[in-house]
Amino acid sequence: MNKYLIIDDEPLIRKGLAKLISRVSPDWTMCGEADNGQEGLDLIQSLKPDLVFTDIRMPDMDGLTMNRILIEQAIPVPVVFFTGHDEFSYIQQAIRQNAFDYLLKPVQEAEVRRLFAKYEQEFTPRKNASQSQITQIQEYESFLA
Repeated sequence: MNKYLIIDDEPLIRKGLAKLISRVSPDWTMCGEADNGQEGLDLIQSLKPDLVFTDIRMPDMDGLTMNRILIEQAIPVPVVFFTGHDEFSYIQQAIRQNAFDYLLKPVQEAEVRRLFAKYEQEFTPRKNASQSQITQIQEYESFLA
């Protein structure tokens, strides 16, 4: 069973997103939630979620800073950013930091479905692959880079 973590400073947003995810992808389980990037970083390191949903703008540590630290520490967790329509420049920064994906608030069910389909397409083959297949995939990706 796959697990996800939600990071947002607004409890209602966390609750709503969790409810939406449970409806769209009932085989996923929320392993934790945090209200800022620092708490999220700590939970990512301890809970090792398969996917992280984070707001971009939060007090204490924002989602972009948290993601940058994940990259620096080579913690390979896909991060999905979500933010309001008027904050598209932040989304551009997230994309530059190799964000897995992004969602605009208010989050729509169709977008969450698309996101989980994308996750299954990109990550399920790796989880089910043998070590030699994973090595071949990595070599091919290095060749393409």
